[in-house]
Amino acid sequence: MSTLALAVVTGPVGFLLCLFLAWLVNEFSPKLRAVMTLLFYAPSISGGVYMIWSLIYSGDSYGLLNGLLMGMGVIYEPVQWLTDPRYDLGIVIVVQLWLSLGTSFLAFIAGFKQLNASYFEAAAIDGLRNRWQELWYITLPQMKPQLLFGCINAITASFADCKNAAALHHVKQILLSSFTNNTAKNSSGDILAIPPEQRDNNSGGSPYVP
Repeated sequence: MSTLALAVVTGPVGFLLCLFLAWLVNEFSPKLRAVMTLLFYAPSISGGVYMIWSLIYSGDSYGLLNGLLMGMGVIYEPVQWLTDPRYDLGIVIVVQLWLSLGTSFLAFIAGFKQLNASYFEAAAIDGLRNRWQELWYITLPQMKPQLLFGCINAITASFADCKNAAALHHVKQILLSSFTNNTAKNSSGDILAIPPEQRDNNSGGSPYVP
């Protein structure tokens, strides 16, 4: 059931997240757009991503998530994110969504860059009311090839996620090990630190279990 939930959430949500972030980044200035593109694409090419999440989910008051929640007054003592099984599925979903910002994200960025500006001018003359109408009636119809590619990528990534069911049992050991030893175990169940040569090129940066 956890594996099904993982696939159902990371597929559609990952697709929509890639599209939204690409649309948002496209609104920035060229220099800022380049920096943000690299920032969002980094997960798919980063081999040491486990260290970032081990710091975020650290179970002491120095953990980034615990520190933020305690500073806001949401919690009053550190939450043991990596030792409480109730949080396993949520942690894996969050990490997998971040890792999914890969090929589809770049495809959407490219799609936004090749839009025909004359369509927007004609729509403005015809009385286009806001940016949401512009996105729905002008932008998305011009991006059908990229949307289809992103959809296929999301589907294949979801199937790859299904093969990572073992990660639901190993995620705590992976993160805890990386936090204490600064190294990640190189086993077939690790989804957070997969060598680049073992990544599935058709899954938008999603790792797979051989």
